[in-house]
Amino acid sequence: MAHDPQKQSSVAYELSEQDVKEVKIFFKALDENGDGLISKHEAKKMGEGFAKFIRDCDADKDGNITEQELLKFLRENAGKEHPAIPVAAMFRTLTKRVKQEISAKDVGIEFKRILDEIQAEKEKNKSEGKEQNRAAIAEK
Repeated sequence: MAHDPQKQSSVAYELSEQDVKEVKIFFKALDENGDGLISKHEAKKMGEGFAKFIRDCDADKDGNITEQELLKFLRENAGKEHPAIPVAAMFRTLTKRVKQEISAKDVGIEFKRILDEIQAEKEKNKSEGKEQNRAAIAEK
């Protein structure tokens, strides 16, 4: 059977129930006026880099994103490469930032901690001949 690169690129990343739950919690926290949209103004509170990410998620280019646009973007784009940081852990950290429980600097520190933990788990599993358990890391 011939390899079809087009078919491979259209495969969506399967978000776990935990991924979807954390994305929804994040979305609700960032949607400060409760209108079901994340506006440019709301997105900019997370920084310019995040505002660009939100623009990328804006499928209908109306300047706002819905929860469904965000989830669709994640499904379509996280599958291109397995996410370096599990989606649930990423959005749990971003929710802490929205709620001002951590600083922007702390987001980077937390992401580095997660990546270091994943790397340590990979090395441990490699030495034990086991596959990495990303789901367990995402639950922490």
